[in-house]
Amino acid sequence: MKTKNSDKYVVRDIFLDEFSFLIEEYNFSLIKKEVDSWFTKVKYANKCCVITLYYEVKDFVFNVIISQLVDGKEVLHPGSFFIHEDDVFYEHSLHDVVDLLSPEDSACYDEKKGLRNYIAKLASNLKKFGPPFFSGDFSLFPSLDKIVIARVMEWNKEWGYTSENIPQGLIKDDE
Repeated sequence: MKTKNSDKYVVRDIFLDEFSFLIEEYNFSLIKKEVDSWFTKVKYANKCCVITLYYEVKDFVFNVIISQLVDGKEVLHPGSFFIHEDDVFYEHSLHDVVDLLSPEDSACYDEKKGLRNYIAKLASNLKKFGPPFFSGDFSLFPSLDKIVIARVMEWNKEWGYTSENIPQGLIKDDE
């Protein structure tokens, strides 16, 4: 197998191939192809949402993010370490969508089956579960918000963080 550093270019090309259905079938446009020493990112957009394909080289992590456009713009959560129970998210991981709707469809990397098969499974999952989002139906997002909030709250509890003792710089002061 190639080194992880060279995989980022292979991953980009597999992303472009396996997710080409977004352009061919759902009227998305390719808006970004970025490869650097830490990650590979490919982004597609249509009038309702952005799909971000992400590969982190260091930890060999893959993610597919579905982002709702608000007034034609992508709205990213500030990504602070601590979130609040009433936070609203305009982006969610395909992994959470699959875990909520059909856990048996989860994609896991298997070195014997190969990188392309893993990315193909991610593409297959997006093709299966993505169409409501592609057409602007984000009614599942509040349920996904609850999953993300519960997960982060659990992590914060495990690490002993509360809103009062989050390390400096991780929470923005209200402006």
